[in-house]
Amino acid sequence: MRGALLISGCLTALLCGALGCGSQPTAGGTGTETVNTYAFLSTGEPARGATVRVIDAEGWLDSTRSGSSPVIESTVVGDDGRFSMDPRTRAGIENLQIDYPGEALLLRHVHRDRLSGDTIRLDVPASYGGTLSSGTAPISRLLLAGSAYQADVDASGAFSFPAVAAQAYAALIVTNTTSPGLVTGGSVNLAPGENVTDTGLNVSPARLLVDNFEGGVGPSALGLIRPVLSWYAYSDSFDLTWDWDTRSWEWSKSIKGAPYGHSDMTITAIPDDRGGTAAEFVALLDSAYSYPYAGIGIPLASLKSGGVDLSSMSAFSLRAAGSGTIRIRLETQLLRNINNSDSHFTYSLALDSTWRKYTIPIDSFTIQPALSQPGQYTWQDVARNVEFIEFHFSHVNNPGADTLQLRIDDVYLENVTLDSLLLSR
Repeated sequence: MRGALLISGCLTALLCGALGCGSQPTAGGTGTETVNTYAFLSTGEPARGATVRVIDAEGWLDSTRSGSSPVIESTVVGDDGRFSMDPRTRAGIENLQIDYPGEALLLRHVHRDRLSGDTIRLDVPASYGGTLSSGTAPISRLLLAGSAYQADVDASGAFSFPAVAAQAYAALIVTNTTSPGLVTGGSVNLAPGENVTDTGLNVSPARLLVDNFEGGVGPSALGLIRPVLSWYAYSDSFDLTWDWDTRSWEWSKSIKGAPYGHSDMTITAIPDDRGGTAAEFVALLDSAYSYPYAGIGIPLASLKSGGVDLSSMSAFSLRAAGSGTIRIRLETQLLRNINNSDSHFTYSLALDSTWRKYTIPIDSFTIQPALSQPGQYTWQDVARNVEFIEFHFSHVNNPGADTLQLRIDDVYLENVTLDSLLLSR
């Protein structure tokens, strides 16, 4: 049974305009020859003289943190609209940024071979600006993750990007200290021609934004920095993962063979209660199945083998509303093979229809279901290898209920910095 999906995806819409809906073009060579692609303006004219940058999306954070450029190749569009990319500069995951006076384009997670011989179109850029409140350290610049866009921050905290490609971005703040640091300020969804003023960016270095859903549901705010960190969904019936190649959810059967349930889930981007965007997950549990369940999660293990070190985390915070009881699970490598992988540090949150901010101290997470020797593992014993963050609905916490709802926004890991996501650590 296929999981029902209702998705608001700005990334899908933007890419449909640039390349056409569906999979990316499959024309191209073997990956060993020069890739020639054509860039045109929205008027149909060649984008002659436009600047083209190929960006190492996978290594963007490490490059930026070390003070080097994530741009691995740059060129200029010719008079006929053609530009070429050298296969010898290839990175694992690449973004393509093209800038021209009055028009721009940023494509995420491109395969340059599939762009060979294809035509891409630029669009009207957006503008993005605002003011940052004073933080614990002086602020020098603001960066838009996965791109070459950056803006200085003046003494009053003001910043301005007068022309950037319409896209979803994570906004990162550069602190001007002895050892420059990066702060996840937030994420923003910019439409063509839109002028966005943002005065609510986070300036605390010890708060790691997981997602605020301004970029839609699928890619997370972390995924705009590290492309592999996108949402997934699952139930006793199916698995769903976000596929950057198709810009859509990919379905697979979660349990091979019988018996299995028929629980389902809808995934929707919704307006939040403050003029922004949130996510809504509605689980439809199969009451005829002996152990119905459904949930969503972020795969930290996709970034690093063995997961990410969250030993510094002091609390887990989010804004939420809904119905039923959701288990927030921090799944770790050490506990994965114990008790059929079911026992992890967990907090059970009872939801109601009112939006609330929850800050859950890490000490409030306990191993659930309890192990036979509950004192055997502490959080510090397992926290250096956190593989998944999950929000889990099951009949255990919701006996007799078949429709459960989670509305979620502004998910943060407290006292965790962006350095925890560096591949070099």
